[in-house]
Amino acid sequence: THSAVIAARLEKASRIIAAVALMIGSAVLVSWIFRLPGLSTIHPLLGGMGGHASVGFVLAGSSLLLLRHPVTLARRAAANACALLIVLMTLLSLGQWGDLTLGGMLPGRMPTASAEVFLSFGLALLLIDVSVRRWRPAEFFAFVAALIALFALVAYTFGAVSIFTSVNPRPLAFHSVLLMVAFAFAILTARPRAGLMSLVTSESAAGLLVRRMLPAVVGIPVVVGWLAIEAQRAGVVAPFLTVPYYAVAIIVVFAMMTWQIAGSLHRLDMQRRKAQKQVQQLN
Repeated sequence: THSAVIAARLEKASRIIAAVALMIGSAVLVSWIFRLPGLSTIHPLLGGMGGHASVGFVLAGSSLLLLRHPVTLARRAAANACALLIVLMTLLSLGQWGDLTLGGMLPGRMPTASAEVFLSFGLALLLIDVSVRRWRPAEFFAFVAALIALFALVAYTFGAVSIFTSVNPRPLAFHSVLLMVAFAFAILTARPRAGLMSLVTSESAAGLLVRRMLPAVVGIPVVVGWLAIEAQRAGVVAPFLTVPYYAVAIIVVFAMMTWQIAGSLHRLDMQRRKAQKQVQQLN
């Protein structure tokens, strides 16, 4: 069915993101251990991925790959061990307990925002198959991680990614933030037939609505806001008009989307009514 196809594609995307996180984390970790320049930074203005973040991505990517279906007892134990190491590392960093430099190979500590994201990842991976009265704690922690990473991504988009100005680097690397957002999505899509994700894969009108609206709700305000800021920097728009223009642009874009989605739902409803009528005639 169409629902099964969507679920299979989401599971595949989850595995691909987990593998990418593992590979990028491994490459950056090697660069920190052997002092190889260039592997942790894609551009001077966009920051460099820290050594502790690379360890977090290696552990998180490994854990999620081990949790792919079908999950054996040995693989679950190994995945939980990786997740527990993430939780331990982030708690030690947040509490400023102990030496996390691994003999001087990894400098400093994780930024607070980065530690909070990885703590959420670790807890989500530990609880990925736990359900309490249809509520899945893993989804909650994945959303928390996505929200924190999204704040950093929006800060980059509005501040550091600019055509007209050069801005100081942020404490979190741009590719680290992107990978955090993607990995939160990977945790959500690792179990596409359970919890809130079952609605995304549904063949119902609600499933269609979520699949069409959710990416737009996340992406369009960020893109339109960046364009508004760039117009202000270029002198096209006065600073006091940036917010009004942004509001009008959001209204126009979402109004167009609403009409388009309403048309799709109307066609689905007409097809359903036609099918019902045909069944009644046959009866």
